[in-house]
Amino acid sequence: MKYTILISMLVLLTISCSKKTPEPDIYSMLDEPVQREHQPQRVPPQAVEEEVVYTPPPPPPTPPVETPRERQPEIGPFTAQLISLQIEFNANRLQNKLKDAGYQTVISEAVVNDLKMFRIRLDGSYSRDYAEYLANKIKDEFKEVEEFWIVRKN
Repeated sequence: MKYTILISMLVLLTISCSKKTPEPDIYSMLDEPVQREHQPQRVPPQAVEEEVVYTPPPPPPTPPVETPRERQPEIGPFTAQLISLQIEFNANRLQNKLKDAGYQTVISEAVVNDLKMFRIRLDGSYSRDYAEYLANKIKDEFKEVEEFWIVRKN
């Protein structure tokens, strides 16, 4: 029984292999027009449009920030009194600190309620606005100056 199944399979195999597929007729194909796949049309390089990208203009430049040394002094009849102290040594020490920072000051003596006071004032004559401007800058830089007075020069 084994052999009969084997033989029958061999017979079937040879029959299936012996069947020939028909070959195409090459000569008949020559008479038919050739069909090609669709090819895209080439565009010459000068005809290609470039993409235009909008670039916004740069923002206008910001004006420079003035520092006390850059602002021009304005002449006028005013100055700023920065502090009034009872001890001359403390007044001299603060005046030296202000001088090291680039501020010119003078110390004047005054008697108030029978007490001798040492007043530190800006040296020079300024407009009221400029004297206030300088005094505010000094007040921000030095903790000893808590308030100031704008005074008319004598």
